[in-house]
Amino acid sequence: MEEDADPRWRIGDGPNDIKLEDLVLVSMHHVSLGSWQPQLWLVRPREQKFSNNSLLLNPFPNPNTIPLTYRPSR
Repeated sequence: MEEDADPRWRIGDGPNDIKLEDLVLVSMHHVSLGSWQPQLWLVRPREQKFSNNSLLLNPFPNPNTIPLTYRPSR
């Protein structure tokens, strides 16, 4: 894991790490000839730690799953 990486997103066998059973395959995106990219969601939200200047938003319709990546619309 990179030094500046957020440990909450660590994938592994530790008690707080993301494991295969924590993931759900939502869809597959065709990105180029012979290449596909999965969209994975977490089965349950990760523990959130926000700084004082962070804004907590819930853009996801199902509170039991959240996307691993989220790009807000502009």
